[in-house]
Amino acid sequence: MTRMGLRLGLVLLVGLVLHAPGARAEDPAVELTRALQGLGPPGLLWGRLAVEEESPEGPTTPLAGVEVVAYPYIPSLAADLARIRESARGSGTEYESAVARLQERLKAFEVQVTTLGSRTTPAVQGEAARPASDPDRALVRRRTTDTSGIFVVENLPSGEWLLVVVHVTPYSQPRETPRPRGPFKKKGVGDLGGGFLSRPTTPAKEAEVWVTRVRVAPGERARTLFTDRSRFMVGPLR
Repeated sequence: MTRMGLRLGLVLLVGLVLHAPGARAEDPAVELTRALQGLGPPGLLWGRLAVEEESPEGPTTPLAGVEVVAYPYIPSLAADLARIRESARGSGTEYESAVARLQERLKAFEVQVTTLGSRTTPAVQGEAARPASDPDRALVRRRTTDTSGIFVVENLPSGEWLLVVVHVTPYSQPRETPRPRGPFKKKGVGDLGGGFLSRPTTPAKEAEVWVTRVRVAPGERARTLFTDRSRFMVGPLR
């Protein structure tokens, strides 16, 4: 075998090993540590959350008072959220629990970020003179949209971020079914009211979820827009 053929064989062998079904993915803790260490001098991130009207010429309706959360981006987290979305198509049970599972995954990730973030340098986390309890120094940033649907995250370390928005609203209530009267009520039988039994379970609310990846450059402004056309998923939440 020639030297060129030997090199080609080694490349193919390495590729098969890396893409084999049983190949182990990178440790998420190592992945997150590297992402945190890669954060740099701060920039600014702003955006807007709004609902587009059905008419092409109609104005957008801003969504005020909605929380926007910025998480340090790592591929494994994005992949987990995508798997949760896909699993919602598998069965009614998985559909009912998809949004709750997404929130649980993000909550666990935030704990991991907080734990590993305490080991990073002050330059990564922001201004060292500020107390550790300052939310503007945290590695998971929260902002709430104003009356115009706008949010601004100042002094956000430069790097890759994953923005997540969960907007929860009540489902529209169906009209009440009228009770049958007259011939539907038999004599000698207790008055059952002629209606249907109400469901004892707590009614679900509708959760609209947005997930997007954003890059923030040092000293620059990054922008992102969320509309109902760009939703990541929609599902019930109890």
